[in-house]
Amino acid sequence: VYLTIDSRPQDDEDPSEKNLDPSTVPMHISFQDVSYTFPSRCQSVLHGLSFDLSPGESLALVGQSGCGKSTTLKLVKRFLSPASGSILLDGEPLERFDKRKLREMIGVVSQEPSLFHGICLGRPFSQ
Repeated sequence: VYLTIDSRPQDDEDPSEKNLDPSTVPMHISFQDVSYTFPSRCQSVLHGLSFDLSPGESLALVGQSGCGKSTTLKLVKRFLSPASGSILLDGEPLERFDKRKLREMIGVVSQEPSLFHGICLGRPFSQ
């Protein structure tokens, strides 16, 4: 468990690519006919999802378990890629933006927070 918590993710982006900095754009997010199917399932989780989110707006995703709420968030944060359709950030494909910087700019409040007993593991708060 400690190794997982302390591990650093591998950066799978090509360092030679010139990725755009998402902090330089107003953050207008547009989903255009986005579909996604998990490799382990034959049925699509998302099919034809389209919406526009203007800068400063908030979005609440509500629905039954398994309807694609978490998948939508994972698509925005680039943990997953859509099977079809496109996700744009100020008119540019989301893939053109730096993943790390993009993820730093997105806040999530889940319905049921996960708290772990003894999470500080005796470390001083300054660490």
